[in-house]
Amino acid sequence: MPQGTEMDAEAEDPLERRRDELRRIVYGTPGEPSPGAVAELVAIERRLGGRADGGTGAPPPGLSAPRSGSETPSAESVPNAEVPRPDERPTRRWRFATAVTVLASAVGAIALLGPVRELLLPPRGLEVFERAPSVAELDRARDVTEATHLDPAAASSLRPLGSAVGYEVWTYRDGERVCLLTQRDFWFAWISSCVTLEEFRERGLVRRIPAAEISDLTRPSPVAPDDVVLLEWGPRSTGVEWRAVPAGEPPAGSAPMTYEEWASTRVAARLGGS
Repeated sequence: MPQGTEMDAEAEDPLERRRDELRRIVYGTPGEPSPGAVAELVAIERRLGGRADGGTGAPPPGLSAPRSGSETPSAESVPNAEVPRPDERPTRRWRFATAVTVLASAVGAIALLGPVRELLLPPRGLEVFERAPSVAELDRARDVTEATHLDPAAASSLRPLGSAVGYEVWTYRDGERVCLLTQRDFWFAWISSCVTLEEFRERGLVRRIPAAEISDLTRPSPVAPDDVVLLEWGPRSTGVEWRAVPAGEPPAGSAPMTYEEWASTRVAARLGGS
């Protein structure tokens, strides 16, 4: 038979035509192909492969023979049914599965990052009372409680806020009030300033200290002796903060002076004038 006739006969092979049809169904149709079409394609590929390799009947790469019994091919046995080939556009099912995977990964990362962030970020404002004190803080809190004669209920809420310009600063809850405790280093007395919870949320707590009362070793260099240093702790503060203002200029929205603060200011004024 002439060569051209043999090629025409091969091209018209009904088994190959059916294989090509099934390939278009399995690989080219959006969504998951039917198990019957996959099984038929595997069988045809096996028969055509047997012609080329002398009858071994090994299935082509990417497809496995159908399982025995009533089982249908799974995603593992037909991987190309889910993952598009390089020359194909991703199917809607594949795009949706990819989007779900990315979203699940993002949600998992956020869920994991939340507790880590809470451990790393310092508490702000009244959140300090939700954090358990360390062993060292508990030891120091006992000394503060004894020196300030706090009742047990208030003492249990004592939390440190740090130090500034030579002053140690703590806070505690007293019923519906929140208070600031400050002490100059060494033998000086503790001074307490309290406001209601509502007032604290509006303007925070402020302790006014005449700059002349601050030790030369701890007074910041830009601060003049006749200035006033404000120790502040507000609803968004992560610890005690300070700033200086000219003498006689009260901070905007500040609470009135306590007697201890007023007395401290008078003593500092006498020391500065002598």
